[in-house]
Amino acid sequence: MKNKQRNIALIPAAGVGARFGASSPKQYTCIHQVPILLHTLQRLSIPEIDAIYIVLSPTDEIFTEIKIEYRDFLSSLLHQENADTHSWQFLKVGGDSRAHTVLNALTYLKNQNLIKEQDWVLVHDAVRCCLPYECLCQLIKIVHAKQEGAILAQKVMDTVKKVDKSKHIQETLNRDYLWLAQTPQMFLTKDLMHAYEQVSEINVITDEASLFETIGRPALVVSSDNRNLKITTPQDIHYAEYLLSDKDE
Repeated sequence: MKNKQRNIALIPAAGVGARFGASSPKQYTCIHQVPILLHTLQRLSIPEIDAIYIVLSPTDEIFTEIKIEYRDFLSSLLHQENADTHSWQFLKVGGDSRAHTVLNALTYLKNQNLIKEQDWVLVHDAVRCCLPYECLCQLIKIVHAKQEGAILAQKVMDTVKKVDKSKHIQETLNRDYLWLAQTPQMFLTKDLMHAYEQVSEINVITDEASLFETIGRPALVVSSDNRNLKITTPQDIHYAEYLLSDKDE
């Protein structure tokens, strides 16, 4: 019998959020009295995902305190720390960039025999805390059906202008072929590891899709929408507050 392909989620959370301008990493900013990172964990806590790993900086001292302060919230999730099934854990193996963080986590999980070559890995931004359930399930469904890596993305609806350094418009781009990349980005473990082995300069990799572009293996896009926003500036918090309220249920 063919080995089951599990769905393993990675949440890179080793960044400092410099653009956000807060005194602590933005994944620890609270929305409705709960840190963004925990909202993100909750969105991934569904039966279709078998395990979740939060990948922290080796010097992170905040998350341990959060685990204690929000233990009731965490115990209410389908994924519970070190549970026999549907578990989540945190790993202090984060690197200097997203790519380093993901690679370090994959290497650790492989060495600890916690992930298999045939497992699917979903890499999801720590601050995409409003991920719609239906979009996540559609991504998983399509990837398993096609046995091909894919990412969530939003089709560009506005007219897009290309400008020069002085901000003068140079041309109007054809938006029919333009999409805004989101996460999760979902690929086979063996393919991810192989892709990293093929890349000589890891620092230029901005996400998993760009990694596969570099080696000539473009991923599919699965349609998402603007609810799956990445919190980058303080202004994004207001929309996330709305989405995480009862209004979006």
